Amino acid sequence: MPEAVNGLLRAADGTVWSGLESGDLIRLRGDKTTVFRKSDGLAGGTIRSIYQDRSGTIWIASRFGITRIHDGKSEIVHGVAGIVPPMPTAFADTGTGVVIATPQELWLYQSGKLRSLKFDTARFGKLTSVYCDRSGHLWIGAYRYLLAYDLRTEKAEIQTGIPGPILTILEDRHGNLWTAKAELTPREMDVLSLIARGCSNREIGTRLEIAEKTVRIHVSNVLDKLGVADRTQAAIAAIQRGIVHFPATD
Repeated sequence: MPEAVNGLLRAADGTVWSGLESGDLIRLRGDKTTVFRKSDGLAGGTIRSIYQDRSGTIWIASRFGITRIHDGKSEIVHGVAGIVPPMPTAFADTGTGVVIATPQELWLYQSGKLRSLKFDTARFGKLTSVYCDRSGHLWIGAYRYLLAYDLRTEKAEIQTGIPGPILTILEDRHGNLWTAKAELTPREMDVLSLIARGCSNREIGTRLEIAEKTVRIHVSNVLDKLGVADRTQAAIAAIQRGIVHFPATD
């Protein structure tokens, strides 16, 4: 059976890198294919993200950690915490270092050293993306907001009018930033509608004819995508945002 590809990168030299569910890293250079595994120095576990910085270093985020590959040599970046499978880890090259955004933590790798950066996930939600624009400004996507982040003061500023979850941040050739949000799937919409009606997980499972364990996964995804902490907040957000409508009663 074909294996899921979770990370894909076309490097500056044309080499194609792909990360697999099994944890294998595939490098395709011309007609030559090379497979890298944990025994070759990778941190191990399912690969979720692949990134190339300005120096040409390849960064691989996997379930059990971060690996750097430079000039054919691999190095595990020890100390990065907050990796939450199956959520991806994001990278951004600031010119003086590489910012690493795991769902729970923000880090800076600079001059061979790793340090934690201040970020209030309780206020802003989990980290989902990070981007450094051509002017050197750092932008962070979280489950609740798009934020401008100052590395000197380690303070984040909410960008009003752009609610999360912000999954992707890109810049066009004119310097405009573009963001992509996470949308609820049809099944998640069904689950949210029943949450708003006060149904328990067991009741939702019965109505949708799915296992209660599957319901819990959907509920967790809904809470994350809405950027809320519990079912009550999810129901309120769904009604306020017009996601769920109740028929008027006489």
